[in-house]
Amino acid sequence: MTQQRETVLVAQQELGRVLAHWRGSAGHGQHGLVDLLKGAVHNGKAPGVHPYTRSSLANFEAGRQRPDRLFCEWADATLKAGGQILLAYEAMEQAVATLHERSRPAATATAAEWRRADHHLAQAPVASPLDDVILNAFAGAETPGSDMLEGRVLAAHHSANEQDNDLSVVAVGGFAGSGKSEFAKFLSAAARWARLNKDTITRPVVEQLLVALGSDRHDRHSDLYLQKVRPWEYRALMDAAMENLEAGVSVVLDAPFIRELGDEAWMTRLQNNCRARGATLSVVWVHCDVESMYDYLSYRSAARDDWKLANWQDYTATIDPDFRPVVPHYLVDNRLNAATTLVEQADRIVKAMRRAE
Repeated sequence: MTQQRETVLVAQQELGRVLAHWRGSAGHGQHGLVDLLKGAVHNGKAPGVHPYTRSSLANFEAGRQRPDRLFCEWADATLKAGGQILLAYEAMEQAVATLHERSRPAATATAAEWRRADHHLAQAPVASPLDDVILNAFAGAETPGSDMLEGRVLAAHHSANEQDNDLSVVAVGGFAGSGKSEFAKFLSAAARWARLNKDTITRPVVEQLLVALGSDRHDRHSDLYLQKVRPWEYRALMDAAMENLEAGVSVVLDAPFIRELGDEAWMTRLQNNCRARGATLSVVWVHCDVESMYDYLSYRSAARDDWKLANWQDYTATIDPDFRPVVPHYLVDNRLNAATTLVEQADRIVKAMRRAE
């Protein structure tokens, strides 16, 4: 498996080299190419292509990050590379596909089997180039406990190197009061993936922004919130998710995702962004009937739900309880009379995701 991962890295670096070559041949610096990309996206001449930053382009060319197909198609055409960038991209994708194929048998093994099979590795971890970086970072540190922290960082680094699990992004969506956050917590605990809750990340800033704009801090229904604030909440959530992936951390995204899961173009961009970082995207929709959602909202008594509860008929007229995402997804039943608990459904979905890797 290590050899195959090395093959992926080599192919990724080769793609970066080819991209840098044709960019230079066309007379563009990294900033110049990024400006061309942003202009093409803004003018609708690069549909579906993400407007990457100069930092992302530098990571592509250095082989530290994988660009997606749409970007490579745009770059190949813009730089007049005659298909050379796409050929390098295809070679990288083939290497990634081979790695995933060989990883499948391992993904179904139990944790106990992994520990037995790799016990000798745990006893004698192989040194990596980052070991020196970690050791140098703590060299000469006189803070009490710094040696213990150094040991924990090294242990975590070796533990991460021994894992062969692919990165995952799971978007858990649902209406207010559907139980999506509760399910996301169970899913995060079962898979040991980081949970990123939109409200936790953005609420303090959102509330102050709403007040500054002359609205109520708990406003989640006005045009002002929906048009001026909400898009930036999701931007912050997705930026945090991408940074976690770049650090090798799988994430469970906890947010309503009402508009997003109904927008094929948005979902395509998310899929491309995840794939560019070596991650598999999965979607979970938490289904709940209107009566149960009312009970859940009443029980949690959150100030941001006051308008919904006070104007329940008006609010429910704006939602479709039978809504389903436009992309393939897992469906969770969280009605009060559901036959299976959220914990059981979370465990089942984690197992299904791992089988599908």
